[in-house]
Amino acid sequence: MNNSFLHEVVSSLSNPNWKELCFIVPNKRSALHLTQAIISQLDSPTIAPEIIDIDSFIHNLSRLDAPPKMEQLFALYNSYCQVVGIEERDDFVTFLGWGDTLLGDLDAIDRNLLHRKEVFSLLAGMQEIKAWGSEDNAFVHRYLSFWKGLPKIYDLFFSALLQKGYGTTGMLCREAVRNLEVFLEAQPNTTFIICGFNALTESESTLFQSILAQNRGKIYWDADTYFLQNPQEQSGHYLNSYKNWPYYDNQPFLGSHNTFLNQKEIEVIETAGRIAQAKQVGSILKELSITNHGWERVAVVLPDESLLNPVLHALPPEVNKLNITMGQPLQQQPIAVVVETLFDLQMNQTKKGFYYKSIVQILTHESIRTYCLKNELEDPKQFAQSIISGNQRFLTTNQLKKTRLFKDLDFLFSSWNNPIEAIQSICTVLQLLLTTAEPEDSRQLESIHLFLTLFHQLDLQLRMHPFIKQISDLRAIYKAQIGTHKLSYLGEPLEGLQIMGMLETRLLDFDTVILTQANEGILPAKAIDDSWIPYDMKKQFGLPTRDEKNAIFSYHFYRLMYRAKKVYILYDGQGNGLGGGEISRFVRQWATRLPENHSMRFFNQSVTFNTVTRQRLEIPKTPSLLKRLQEMAQKGLSPTALSNYIADPIRFYNNDVLRISENKELEESIAHHTLGTVIHNTLEELYTPYVAKQLTIQNIEKMQYILKQTLQKHFEDELGKSSHKKGKNLLLFTAAAHSIKRVLESDKKDILAGSTIELLGLEEYRKVTRTYSGLEHPITFHGVIDRIDRKDGVLRILDYKTGQTSSKELRPSEVSDCLSNSVYGKSFQVLFYSMLWAEDDPNSPFYAGVISVKNMSSGIMFLGFGAGRTKRTELQKEDLERFEKELEKLVIEIYTPDINFTEVV
Repeated sequence: MNNSFLHEVVSSLSNPNWKELCFIVPNKRSALHLTQAIISQLDSPTIAPEIIDIDSFIHNLSRLDAPPKMEQLFALYNSYCQVVGIEERDDFVTFLGWGDTLLGDLDAIDRNLLHRKEVFSLLAGMQEIKAWGSEDNAFVHRYLSFWKGLPKIYDLFFSALLQKGYGTTGMLCREAVRNLEVFLEAQPNTTFIICGFNALTESESTLFQSILAQNRGKIYWDADTYFLQNPQEQSGHYLNSYKNWPYYDNQPFLGSHNTFLNQKEIEVIETAGRIAQAKQVGSILKELSITNHGWERVAVVLPDESLLNPVLHALPPEVNKLNITMGQPLQQQPIAVVVETLFDLQMNQTKKGFYYKSIVQILTHESIRTYCLKNELEDPKQFAQSIISGNQRFLTTNQLKKTRLFKDLDFLFSSWNNPIEAIQSICTVLQLLLTTAEPEDSRQLESIHLFLTLFHQLDLQLRMHPFIKQISDLRAIYKAQIGTHKLSYLGEPLEGLQIMGMLETRLLDFDTVILTQANEGILPAKAIDDSWIPYDMKKQFGLPTRDEKNAIFSYHFYRLMYRAKKVYILYDGQGNGLGGGEISRFVRQWATRLPENHSMRFFNQSVTFNTVTRQRLEIPKTPSLLKRLQEMAQKGLSPTALSNYIADPIRFYNNDVLRISENKELEESIAHHTLGTVIHNTLEELYTPYVAKQLTIQNIEKMQYILKQTLQKHFEDELGKSSHKKGKNLLLFTAAAHSIKRVLESDKKDILAGSTIELLGLEEYRKVTRTYSGLEHPITFHGVIDRIDRKDGVLRILDYKTGQTSSKELRPSEVSDCLSNSVYGKSFQVLFYSMLWAEDDPNSPFYAGVISVKNMSSGIMFLGFGAGRTKRTELQKEDLERFEKELEKLVIEIYTPDINFTEVV
């Protein structure tokens, strides 16, 4: 892009002696583009100038190295331990929780060249004021002692790093300022060209002003006059302040321009969620491919790296070259799951053995399965399924040793006695996975190598700092470390579509910009003041606060738009998630103060998602299928199976014909169907002594007395001893007890009101057989009726339901609705049970209903036909006759060979 800021800088240089120039730029990426801009200006070969990013420049000046942050934290903790007594100090993992914040504050103090003693003294004084009036206890004393000892902690920390030739980034900045004069004297002929900075730390400002004051260079700001001259615009906050430098008393402010006001087309697009936003990016790129003559002029900017993968998957095939400046967090790699699960496996181990969930998770991970299959071992997934089906929550090492699989995978279950052994064990697993990774899967190989490097570094750190003795401490350090590692993408930085974060756009210009995630909370980022230094104190010392951070975001946003011709701004219009629903303030500001040459249009998402239109699944009735149906007819069709058919014949085919059910999971907290079984069994045991008897108040009170111990017994039958005593199970146990109590109270209330209740049966298994014209074999129906009684002499067929039940489900207009509409599934079931009972008692009028254990406040909900005042709940023999006729039609449909099982969509 020949109209870019970097081209303008290079073009402005008059007859430059390239070999004596040193360009200082904000980052390495801009250095590459500056090199390209210089090459485009050259007519003949020449000695290239030096181009250096600011971090490398400071590093060279300081003659110090900045070690990894974790090494800095170890050094800071050692200094802290030398000042704070053993009884008062925090352990290292606790220190990590606040030490990282302290390290950031110390770094900010040094970057901005503040007088440390003055800052520390004021901080200690403020903490004393804050603590004034509190109880004079050991905690307060310890807290204040720490702040008073901070200057000594820092001095020890600084000396410890300096002895090794190390320093924090802030320390490097101080040393760079101190060494600048010597550095400049050593390079008397070098002219420094400083390009494209915005928010400078005090150390950077001092370095640059010193270079300028000695007439050793020039500085170019990428500053648009629209923002410099408009006091309402935060974007010009820093640049306007630099105009007050003494240097500008007699020098021009280089780099200012008015390109922002050039013609621009802006489309602001509201999307429905993150994935939809990625799809919209793909749609825009596909449109651009028709007229686009160079992808390198197009940038997709992602303020939040979490959208990177969805965007990559949404790229159209027309994007044939690509460069990604963002790295993918190492903790998002599949291998990270293996490492986390290995930690879980060891840390969740008890005297009972290894926790089943960790065993299953490690055995079913794709990398472990691949290792097993490539080495022709038993498929670990089968062993994992056997654990679940056996309902084993813990497995001991001895139990594992009895399995054939353990002999091949014993390295996964080796004991970790200390952190060093843990690292060695993890590295063993990683090395084995490395041997089975596909050679062409470069990202998998690279991620394993990065994990191995990370754990080798941890091994060195732990050997140097032997106070880390617990596996939990190792895990905390590992988690702190992994967040700083990223897996880089390969690409040519000067070619192809450019996908980058907001900071990577500094000094770069594009014809077309696609900016995603333009929501409040992301652009600008939500203000999180992770600092011990209060806001007012930061203002006093000139440290950046949330106000300055917003100004920095504003500059980056608008600078990206300076030279763009076409801009797409995408934001999430949904209300959930960070910033969901609210568009960025920068977009609103731009729209409110829209320059004359800017066209801004607002759209809702235009991308259409590919919806798959498919034919309904149909299963023909083959001879083998008809044979299986005949077997079912002999054994008996249940109300659940027939309800499945009414809802969806394919569900009936899968669940009842093929007997395929969803993957079973081991129940550590009681599942819905198991809770139903427990409640059913408890009610059966409580009421059984009173079958064929009339219930009395004394019977009910006795059941209430033994309710909890009876429930506990059935709870433990399903989930093991003491399973009801903690966690979610305790809540469910209490809820179940309350539900059963309400069933008992309902009967008690009826008896107290003068009604009589005679129990005829509980959990009654009944079976009937029917022959139908056109079918060669009889059909058996069977089921278990939860409760049959007579209230005031009237027969009641009752079904317990532990799930949610609505009275509307028991209000069909006519009998045929129960067999044609799955909404009335519960109506169908109670009629089915009534048919089974009527085989022995065909003439009695009856009520059929549901006892909703979850909603006993509604009482027993009875099946009734009709609506409103015409609703009829007392059922007669004629109702069952109509039911049987409709049932016959349903069964003939199921067993007719020419009628396929057809999916309900």
